[in-house]
Amino acid sequence: MTLREIFEKERERYVGLLLSTKAELLAQSPATSSEVLISLNNEAIAYPYRYLRVDLLSKAQDGTVRPYYVTPAPDVTVEPRGYNLGSFEMQVHPFTWNAVNIKFDQPIESLQVLEDWATRWLDIKDTHASETLALAIHSLGRVEPQSDWWLFTVDLGSAPATALTELIDLVAAQGARRIIVQSADVVA
Repeated sequence: MTLREIFEKERERYVGLLLSTKAELLAQSPATSSEVLISLNNEAIAYPYRYLRVDLLSKAQDGTVRPYYVTPAPDVTVEPRGYNLGSFEMQVHPFTWNAVNIKFDQPIESLQVLEDWATRWLDIKDTHASETLALAIHSLGRVEPQSDWWLFTVDLGSAPATALTELIDLVAAQGARRIIVQSADVVA
C-alpha cells in the first residue's frame, strides 16, 4: 500500500464517522453544525495554536449546546511500515486522522513555516469548504522535545490527504532525516 493510499484510507475512515455521527445528531436536533471554528479567548496562546475546529456542536431540547468529538480507533489491521523517501526515512504506524503524532529526529529550523502551513489548512475564512465538509485541519499542537526527538500532534479534520503529505515534506525540508507517523496515544 502506498503512502497516499494509507493517508486516503485513514481520512475516509474519519470523515465517514464524522458524517454518520452528524446524521445521527441531525435526526435528534436540526440545530447541529460540523467543524465549527473557535478561537480560545487567551492571547497568551499564540496564533494559530489558539484556533481549533470542534467536530460537531448540537443543541439539545433543553437549549444546551454540546460538543461532540469523533474518535475512531486506530486500524489494528495496519502494520507498521518503513519508507525510504530519498532525503529522509519515514515509519508509518497505525494512526487516526484526528490525532496524528508527527515525530522527527531534528529540531524544526523555522516554526513560522509550520505555522504558515497550519494557517492555510485551518482555513479560517472557509475558502476550501464544500457543502458537507470544511476541508480543513481542526488543530495543531506545539512542537515539543521528547528525549532525542521532537514531536507535535495534529488533528487533520476533513483536510485532504495532501495536507498530511505537505506537512511531512515540510518537516523533512526543515532537516529531519527520520520521521514517524503514529497515533497520538502512542508513547514510543
